[in-house]
Amino acid sequence: MYHCIYYHGRGQEFECSGVGFRDFYAGTRGRAGRLLLLKSEFFGDRLVQNFEVLEGGEDTQRLLGEYGDEALRFGDLHLLDYAEADGAERLSEEEIKELLYASHTWRIPPQTVLDRLGSRFVRYSHDDDWYCKLHLREPSDFFDMLACSVKTEARRRCEEKRGALRRGLRAGAWLTQEADAGMDAQVKQELYRLGAQGVFIDIEAAHPERDVLECLMYVIGVFSDMDEMFLRKPEAAAKPAAVLRFDGRTWSLR
Repeated sequence: MYHCIYYHGRGQEFECSGVGFRDFYAGTRGRAGRLLLLKSEFFGDRLVQNFEVLEGGEDTQRLLGEYGDEALRFGDLHLLDYAEADGAERLSEEEIKELLYASHTWRIPPQTVLDRLGSRFVRYSHDDDWYCKLHLREPSDFFDMLACSVKTEARRRCEEKRGALRRGLRAGAWLTQEADAGMDAQVKQELYRLGAQGVFIDIEAAHPERDVLECLMYVIGVFSDMDEMFLRKPEAAAKPAAVLRFDGRTWSLR
């Protein structure tokens, strides 16, 4: 398994591979309290207007935990958040049709519907982290999700290395730090600028014993087909455009 993340974005929309639902949800930092599932394999306790609704953290934890493997790993998961407790109930028939059509065609719902619901996030994904399309009211929110995914993928890589090397290998500061370390505005701005050209973040070289995580970033072009992206990646990535660093407390670029 090759450990990496790809993303590109313009305006309020991003396409990516490697950003799973768990990291998306963690990266919202509690701002996505209520979720409206437009398309999923999850069946909970509440159907409103023929949509599955998750009202608060406990419902979402059921999706993440009890049903996680079945509902997230394979197939499509289309969702958005909504602000008011009765927001889903107030949708008109026309708005329901617009949401269903948008989900079916992988298009972003009309802004009037998103405004009515108070939505900050729209997320369409296939096979969880293989392909994800995001619409964000605040584009900078994407990089809180990206930070979670980089740490998740780096930890997976380091678990493999620690198993392949010796037991008792020293764990570096970045690996043991559990604090929620977000990116500052300057780092987000530079990542956003690079993302307009399509960025491949190589996490394969993550070292569990080092105090600083370093990931090479390559500008490889804009892709919506992730199979094509992986095929093109070796020939497109001649030299790194930047190095993303995390020391357990702060993120930086060099």
